[in-house]
Amino acid sequence: MRRGGLAAQLDQSGQTRIWPDNRIVSSKYTPLTFLPVMLFEQLLRPANFYFVCIAILQVIPVITTSGGRPTILVPLIFVLAVSGVKEALEDYV
Repeated sequence: MRRGGLAAQLDQSGQTRIWPDNRIVSSKYTPLTFLPVMLFEQLLRPANFYFVCIAILQVIPVITTSGGRPTILVPLIFVLAVSGVKEALEDYV
């Protein structure tokens, strides 16, 4: 019988023995933490961080050359989405 990460079993004397479950979980993400952790890890990569900084600069009216539209976001979101799908497949499959 299992209860919340603990395993229980009757011993020879009829008493219930409870001990921690010895399963090993090697997944990096949980469904709740997948998006924040994946985005954090992707933004630690210098190229992705650079493109986020460029997207922020494209929104500033004094600096922009794109009329205030962050045009670099389209390829950046595509790269982050592909990386996210790859990370999800590696972690869950």
